[in-house]
Amino acid sequence: FCDNVAVHRWLVELLVENGIDRNRIAVINGEVAKDAMRRLEISDKFNGVPEVVAPDGTIEVEAIAPAFDIVIANQAAYEGIDLHRRTCLVYHLDLPWEPSTLRQRNGRAVRQGNLESNVTIRFLMARRSLDVVRYEYILGKLRWMTDLISSSDNSLSNPAADSEIDSESLVLFMS
Repeated sequence: FCDNVAVHRWLVELLVENGIDRNRIAVINGEVAKDAMRRLEISDKFNGVPEVVAPDGTIEVEAIAPAFDIVIANQAAYEGIDLHRRTCLVYHLDLPWEPSTLRQRNGRAVRQGNLESNVTIRFLMARRSLDVVRYEYILGKLRWMTDLISSSDNSLSNPAADSEIDSESLVLFMS
């Protein structure tokens, strides 16, 4: 996942340069998959269709092999797109500000019906960027929201106070 469409184009070229067949890479964003029907088509072609065999052994539905092995997406795929049948790895090339957006992104893969036993989630963080700060912010916000939902107390702590980054580390990250 990455919200920047220019990065999608760069990533496709990088993957092709490293031996991935261009025809096996799909992109879901507002530029390439402009409407919901195209996005669903990409989803279906990534997942493929398993063979359905009746109790008597006859084939009710022929299997359709997946057409794509990699899907590069942004917010156009956050809702209504199911990539869960074959996804084994999710990369976040950028980070949103809210835990709910991460949940939406991960939810494309981590859900009931996934044929993979494990789905690995990876966050790529650039050196000398605010990626680590944003990641800690998301985790602090998530902890605060979890406490809010599960707490019976009427008083709530400041979510910024839950940050695990001390002021010295924050200055180092920002410099």
